[in-house]
Amino acid sequence: MHGGQKMVVFRDNVYVGQYSLSPPPYVTLTVNGTHVLLETAGTPKVELDLTRAPPSHILFGGEVETFSR
Repeated sequence: MHGGQKMVVFRDNVYVGQYSLSPPPYVTLTVNGTHVLLETAGTPKVELDLTRAPPSHILFGGEVETFSR
């Protein structure tokens, strides 16, 4: 993937993994504790609850994004 963004997840300063997000339009991330809100123009907002573990897949902006390590 070229020109995209990554959402990198750490827990207690330990790398857990990442999502590769689609290329532009860019995604705005809002973090509130263990909850992350993903937003971009023209698509529904997606809220992730990272209390336990990140979901293995998310649907955002019409794309399936996979959590990888």
